[in-house]
Amino acid sequence: MTTATLTDSTTTQPEAPTRGFGCLRCPNCNEEATFTVYLDTLEPFHCAECDEDIPTADVLAWLQERETEQAKWRRLLTWLDTAPAAE
Repeated sequence: MTTATLTDSTTTQPEAPTRGFGCLRCPNCNEEATFTVYLDTLEPFHCAECDEDIPTADVLAWLQERETEQAKWRRLLTWLDTAPAAE
């Protein structure tokens, strides 16, 4: 016996959860922005808003003064710490 499942255009599939770290506040321009990072060196962070490169050390120094921004950035920095060593 063959069983078929019928769907119609009103059937909705659950959306995949959004992944990522979201927009982070830039230590340079103080705007919420999207950042890129070179995967071969894991720095610098490049802010799409002000078009500047920001070294990790500058981000860490900036975070010392801003508790509210720490949680978002810490998640990203912790994730980057798990990256394998470059060959």
